[in-house]
Amino acid sequence: MKDLYCSYLQKIGVPMFYAYWFNVGRYHNVVTIPKDSKKVNFSSDQKICFAFIVGNHSPDYVINDFYIIWNHLVPGGIIAFHDYEYDLPQVTATINKLIKKHHREIKKLILNSIKHIIFIMRR
Repeated sequence: MKDLYCSYLQKIGVPMFYAYWFNVGRYHNVVTIPKDSKKVNFSSDQKICFAFIVGNHSPDYVINDFYIIWNHLVPGGIIAFHDYEYDLPQVTATINKLIKKHHREIKKLILNSIKHIIFIMRR
């Protein structure tokens, strides 16, 4: 899917990051970390209220991205994943495993099936 999207953007002459930045660049409360998420490391006192994960679709990255945020997510905070229950079954399967593993720490799940996004609220 990522390759198809990149190919489309390349055909119309727009790098992927510019397409993203066009949509979120005007918002001052959006923090974008434009690098490989396996190289992201927050300080131990970092607190996160909301994170929206759109990225590499391999299971090891889904797991990595979950824990980068989950370990810093405040009670009542939300982590959202794109491409849930869409055309990448490995993404959905991996998120489901994480939900099952952490079900006692989860207060609420909200699914937007039109946008293929799952919101996971921490207890």
